[in-house]
Amino acid sequence: IAGPYVAGPSVVAAASLRSHLPTITSSDTRAFVEEAIRCFEAKLLRVAIVLSWVGALSLIYDHVVAHNLAAFNAEAKKRDPKWKDATSRDGLARVKEHEFLQICHAISVLGKNVKDELE
Repeated sequence: IAGPYVAGPSVVAAASLRSHLPTITSSDTRAFVEEAIRCFEAKLLRVAIVLSWVGALSLIYDHVVAHNLAAFNAEAKKRDPKWKDATSRDGLARVKEHEFLQICHAISVLGKNVKDELE
C-alpha cells in the first residue's frame, strides 16, 4: 500500500537519525531532536527544520557551558563591554543566535564551514 515510501530515502535518513538519539545526554535536547525526526517522518518539513535548529543550538549551548564558558564570556565582553557573564544555558540565550555563532567560531567551538552552514 505504501509503495515507494516503504524504503525511500526519507525512511533511511530517519532511521539513521534515530540511531544517534541514545548519544544525546540532555533529555531536553533529545526531546527536540526526537520530535524533529517524527515531524520529518510525517513530511512536516518546516517544523522538522525548526526543531532541528532548536536541537542543534541546545547541543552547542550544552557544550559551551560544559567546556568553554569562560572563553565565551571573555569573547562576549570583547564584543559588548556591558556583557554580564553567562553562568548557564539561559545566560547564553541572551545573545542573538547570529552573534552566538560568531562567538563560538571565535573561540574555536565551531569551525568556519560549520558556522557558515548554520548561518
